Amino acid sequence: MREQDAFADLLRRHEELTQRFARLLHDDAGQILTSIALQLSALEGAPPKETRILIETLDELLERFRLAQSSLGAAVIPKRGLLAALSQLARMRTDFRVDGNLAPAWPLESSQAAFRIVEALSPKRAVLDAKSLQLEGVSALTAYVQTLAAIGNLSIHDGPQANTIRIYHANSGVNR
Repeated sequence: MREQDAFADLLRRHEELTQRFARLLHDDAGQILTSIALQLSALEGAPPKETRILIETLDELLERFRLAQSSLGAAVIPKRGLLAALSQLARMRTDFRVDGNLAPAWPLESSQAAFRIVEALSPKRAVLDAKSLQLEGVSALTAYVQTLAAIGNLSIHDGPQANTIRIYHANSGVNR
């Protein structure tokens, strides 16, 4: 139990660092990139040859910024919830999609643990409803995933199809 508490504390600190980094990306770098984009739009009448390389470089930088920001999906959980974080992850990964329009009403720690489980298992599809998160196309559960589930007070059950699991909050009464 002591190891699990230490891991939970490490996960909590990781989530705090992720949120701080996401704020830095959004507040500082995002504003600078927006300012550059506005300044470039003022060059609209300049010869295309002179601005083309600058615009291509900015486009590449903006794409890298968006990818970095979307990889920090867990940082949006406290403000916008699990569904928003998973949707952001789906925009980053072309082989992953999220269905459902209602995320489970779990405590923050449970939602963060569920997000980290999704990251670790790399499912093909996540389906959310009011009580559970179903992951399709997953591989074997690792000790890391099982520890995350225990920390988040989540329970994992085999789904109706092969390579499918359902995640419930252990206190929701759904799986008792």
